[in-house]
Amino acid sequence: LEGKAKFTDLAKRYSEDKETGPMGGYVGEFPFEQLEKTMQDVVKNLKVDEISDPVPISSASISGYQIVYLTKRTPEHTMNLTDDWKRLEQLATSYKRNEEFQKWIKQLRSEIYLDIRL
Repeated sequence: LEGKAKFTDLAKRYSEDKETGPMGGYVGEFPFEQLEKTMQDVVKNLKVDEISDPVPISSASISGYQIVYLTKRTPEHTMNLTDDWKRLEQLATSYKRNEEFQKWIKQLRSEIYLDIRL
């Protein structure tokens, strides 16, 4: 990073996180209050386009370090079509997929006989 390489390129190449690494380290947009306390402390002190020092993390299943790259800050607001089109599109698509999945499951239940014996 000190050599001016792009954060996303380095994340794709070196990240061990199987979910975010291939996407250049992108984890999405979150309301500040939804971040863990450790991440809140890191993010609140970062400026836009600034990269944090490595931050130790641990949970029940993993431990390691994260480097945070803050690409933008969005002031808290009520969602609207102008500012949040992409997010609203994702939510609508997810809702529709889930709705269609539930219809499919209902159809399968009517077509398939299942006998569970204990």
